Amino acid sequence: MPQLLHVSLNATLQLVLCALVGVLLARRGLFTRDARRSLAKVIMWAMLPALLIASLGQEASPETVRQYLGVMLAVPVLVLCGFLAGRLLALLLRIPADLRPLVTAASTFGNASYVPLPFLAAICATTAFPGLTAEQATARSVTYVSLYLMCYSPTLWCVGFPYLSGKRLRDLRLAQIVNPPLMGSAIGVTIAFIPPLHDAFFGDGAPLAVVIDTLRLLAKGVFPCALLLLGANLCGAPQTAGDGAGDSLPASDRCPLNGYLCVIAGKLLVMPLFGLAYTWLAWKSGLIPHDPILALVILVESAVPPANNLIIMCQTHGRGELPMSRMLFAAYCTSIATLTLWTSLFLRLVMSLD
Repeated sequence: MPQLLHVSLNATLQLVLCALVGVLLARRGLFTRDARRSLAKVIMWAMLPALLIASLGQEASPETVRQYLGVMLAVPVLVLCGFLAGRLLALLLRIPADLRPLVTAASTFGNASYVPLPFLAAICATTAFPGLTAEQATARSVTYVSLYLMCYSPTLWCVGFPYLSGKRLRDLRLAQIVNPPLMGSAIGVTIAFIPPLHDAFFGDGAPLAVVIDTLRLLAKGVFPCALLLLGANLCGAPQTAGDGAGDSLPASDRCPLNGYLCVIAGKLLVMPLFGLAYTWLAWKSGLIPHDPILALVILVESAVPPANNLIIMCQTHGRGELPMSRMLFAAYCTSIATLTLWTSLFLRLVMSLD
């Protein structure tokens, strides 16, 4: 438990501290509402598509899809369970109608890359997996997270983005569904599935390798920028000249206590139970290979705090960014404890699976 606590603190406090930098920048008036919206558009139109093209283009292939179909099937199962749990909790806790889509989305979509990757790497460095060195275990965890993202990223942007728009599906414009991150996912998978294209971009001597290197350089800004937005949005509109911030928040920007409780209960307490159920059934039925690291990846993905990209979506739609930021910040702080406890249980279970 002390080792797991250290792992969780290192992985989660990095996120919290980076968000606090955003808070300080906003408090000093350096991160205005217009600046935050502009940065959200840069992330959505450049950084996120770059990340998805580079990662999916390298990791996806027809062979990996067939072998690890159970990993990708975990995405629609967990998303559906999270949506139902979020809606039910929102009704039970009497969440205001305008806040229900926010708490439901936060209960449904987890941070599937930035939290699991360093978190699992730290676990693999301190946990002995039979027949594997720490480096091999870490590399395997990265591969499995990438496979999960192959299905998760398109789902997040094809379902979560239009859902947070607050409009009915028939009222949405095509551009609000076919968005840049979704297009980035499609391009990445297309490159991966067509061997001549893949060989042109990846591997030694690839003629277009410089394009992928450029995309990876752009992608490095996704996570810190998203975290800065998360922190800056906690302050709402900073009280600086020309920004028009008042002393009180409009009703649409308020987040009652039951909103925080709904997100924390749905994403950090209920969703890991669904992850446990799916992983056990998939293991016993042979839907996933009998690999403890693979099982651990699915379990951790079910227990991570909500996705930072939800902030970017709210920022892009121009609605709900302040309450979403506050709920996510509370969830990330709470996850320091919940992720540690769940991971301790997960490790005990995956080591005993046969």
